[in-house]
Amino acid sequence: MEQEFSIALELIRGRLAAGITQAEFATRMGTTQSVVARMES
Repeated sequence: MEQEFSIALELIRGRLAAGITQAEFATRMGTTQSVVARMES
């Protein structure tokens, strides 16, 4: 569980550092915003 939390935290940090929203990130990944939200939580 600790490893999963660490990955989610890095995902959030990277997205915020890039200055993009979950929706923008999802579009770049070819998925939906709800998938990104689930990955981050």
